[in-house]
Amino acid sequence: MTAINSVITIVTIPFWVGYAYSAYLSEAANMASPTADIFKTLIVVLAIPLSIGMLIKNRAPQFADRMERPVRIASSVFLAVVILGLLAREFELFKLYVGDTLGIVTALNVLTMGMGYLLAKVFGLNLKQGLTIAIESGIQNGTLTISLAVITLNQPDFAIIAAIYSLVMYALSSVPIYFGLKAKE
Repeated sequence: MTAINSVITIVTIPFWVGYAYSAYLSEAANMASPTADIFKTLIVVLAIPLSIGMLIKNRAPQFADRMERPVRIASSVFLAVVILGLLAREFELFKLYVGDTLGIVTALNVLTMGMGYLLAKVFGLNLKQGLTIAIESGIQNGTLTISLAVITLNQPDFAIIAAIYSLVMYALSSVPIYFGLKAKE
């Protein structure tokens, strides 16, 4: 499911960001579309790590199983450091945008996790898999947006909304985690 989601993302995100960039950003009239750069970033950020992970899982499944938890923890810590660094650097923008965006990003996160869970159920996946996909759907949006805004577009101020989203996502992901742990009992 992660692989399918990543392929869809690599194909659709460059199109939508390029469209939004030219349709809603007045300065974009004088700029080249970032679509090719976004596509390259997605290959580096999504496709290559996913391919490496799948290769390791295929060639060394026991090693992959042992490394799953440490890699998950390390990636969460890395994302938290990126978000906190971005917020520290752009705190005035954070204060400016948080009030206007909190409701929107909360709704987006709830809808994204809900759709991930519902699609998992449609495909007949069990509770644990459904909750995992719900959480993963929510997490991927924040990470990807921050990467594109900071690395590809060189617009850290664009990443503030993603940072707010990520903070909300971390809080809201505790709900499916709670239900997953409750189901284990």
